[in-house]
Amino acid sequence: MSALAKGLRISRPMPAFALALGCWCGMAQPTWAMQCSTAGSSGFELGHTAARAAPLNPDGLFGADQEISVLYSEIKTDCSAADWKLHLDAYGERVESYGDAGMAQPADGQETHGLVREAYITLNHDESLFIDVGKKDIRNGQFFFVSPLDFLQNPAPYSSRGVMHAQGISWRDSYREGAMAVQASWFTVSGTLELAVIPQLVSESNKPGVVDASGLERTNGQSRYYAAYTTSLLEDFNPRFVAVGGDTKGFGLGTSGFLTDNWILNVEMAARDNSAIREVSAEALRDFENGQLPSAEEVFVEQDASMFYQFAAGLRYTTSDNLSISTEYLFQDQGLARKQRKNYFDMLDLSERAFAATGIDAFRGYALLFAREADNNLRRDLMQGRQYLMTHMQRDNAELGTLSWETSVIYNIEDHSFAWNAHLSSQLSRHVELYLGGDYLGGADHSEFGRLGTKGAAYAGVRAIW
Repeated sequence: MSALAKGLRISRPMPAFALALGCWCGMAQPTWAMQCSTAGSSGFELGHTAARAAPLNPDGLFGADQEISVLYSEIKTDCSAADWKLHLDAYGERVESYGDAGMAQPADGQETHGLVREAYITLNHDESLFIDVGKKDIRNGQFFFVSPLDFLQNPAPYSSRGVMHAQGISWRDSYREGAMAVQASWFTVSGTLELAVIPQLVSESNKPGVVDASGLERTNGQSRYYAAYTTSLLEDFNPRFVAVGGDTKGFGLGTSGFLTDNWILNVEMAARDNSAIREVSAEALRDFENGQLPSAEEVFVEQDASMFYQFAAGLRYTTSDNLSISTEYLFQDQGLARKQRKNYFDMLDLSERAFAATGIDAFRGYALLFAREADNNLRRDLMQGRQYLMTHMQRDNAELGTLSWETSVIYNIEDHSFAWNAHLSSQLSRHVELYLGGDYLGGADHSEFGRLGTKGAAYAGVRAIW
């Protein structure tokens, strides 16, 4: 860690962050007699990934079918004393891949990942006021897939829907990571107020890919200020207002509540001053059509708009026998419109035709650039389109030896492509679980899910739980 720190510039908010930590620790005067509880799991998984020729995998060059094995482990620890608590959530995995790798796949066939999702202390010097200091994942929203209010989600260090499937279909949870922050939560009779500061601890990463960024560049590369208020005055619905400021700005409003004993309604809307989804530059496309070769920095540009809006609505049906069915609709004007999608695929098609005519590898470099951009979006849980219909069904059986299952579908309303997932599991005893499942991507070549080089995957594994 010291070697890494030498290359990083610590920004000005750091002293204030340290001062806040010292002041609160001094006020709390913690009692060090504590009680701890630890839970976790370890497992082994085998999988097969299938690739196909696609705009982002021309001639099967960037991705190939592979067999994969994974060893993984996760541990969660909670310790508490009279006026403080400690929470730790860490995860690690060892991935081995077999078979010929494509240009965009790991060439050595071996990857070792480690991730501290959260590690923070909660100081509860007052019964209504709690202070969290450390690495924390501050999340918002009640949706299974995409929540517009989830302003503080950080890019994932690994593909956010990777090869480790022990937890099932986990759209918003896989490889999720918190940021170094100070958060205060004040609970009153009328509602809850939350305030947080996420300081910029290093210079924001200028690396082209999320995978190349360091941990602090992903989590604390920007200064962010966060506020949220949830009222408890209404009986069935509790509206929640969320705002974020600093290097990025946004605000949103959402509510969730029971319509009946079995039906839950979720509604959220949000606005941001920028979008992480970039578009293909019309100027770069025009230059390419005229025989010029635009640089990588010129191909993808930020979308030109002062604000970007999202709206989501969903219904969830739950029963007493542990069956849950969710249907969610998402609109996002940060997604690519018809003209932007046309420019995207025109650039890809033109580069592939140029390569076919000349055999010059530089033209294939544009397809690799597009593949990297798609990977960056996946690591941010971003989708390229504007309108989606998504469903999720799950039945958890609490009895040992019974079968639990879940399945989900993400459908792009505009280009009719889709992603389908299924997961089956059975807990044979209190400490052993077996599971298997798979996923499939479908759609035309010029569609969101059809453009990818991944066709689908199948997997099976065993997990020890303690």
